[in-house]
Amino acid sequence: MELLDIKNIDELVEGHLPSMMSLDEYHPSNDPHQKTALSIRNQIVAAQAPLSPLQVKGIKMYAKGEKVANIAIECRVKPTTIHTWLKKPETLKLLALLKHLDIQASGASAEVRKGMLWRIAVDNEKVRPNMTLNAIDTLNKMDDTYAAPNQQPNAAVQITINQTLMPQGGLDKLPETYESRLANPVTIDHDG
Repeated sequence: MELLDIKNIDELVEGHLPSMMSLDEYHPSNDPHQKTALSIRNQIVAAQAPLSPLQVKGIKMYAKGEKVANIAIECRVKPTTIHTWLKKPETLKLLALLKHLDIQASGASAEVRKGMLWRIAVDNEKVRPNMTLNAIDTLNKMDDTYAAPNQQPNAAVQITINQTLMPQGGLDKLPETYESRLANPVTIDHDG
């Protein structure tokens, strides 16, 4: 009995899903992030083909940050052999793809999300200030910069804004309110 090559299962089943299921835009497999990861993984499988299993093991260890001496011991080869592998175009291609996948996998990391929120805040400051405020609010929540509430029931909250990072914009100008109009009453003579 022949075993199914699990590496090529995506290619094997492609086109066999009912069309409504494959068109579901909310399914994780249709997410652009997931599609990119799948594409990179498929390229990694293809890049491993010309290499020996020992070379693949060594390159994967190197990609994870393992020292050459430890890789040589684990693979039962000399460190010079590992250095020779690291000079070959085939192994460099695999190493580059592994690093690319690692970066892509960390694409949803907190730092990347913070950068995205900051760009949203800056890009929308004048056009859509509410979106800027929402992005900054989310950044504050991510950084846990909200102060713990005081135990006093009516404690005043003081907010300090760094004017070099967030200069005053359109939202900082208060609109005229009913109370401000009462401070400067306008008298109208009804007698004529």
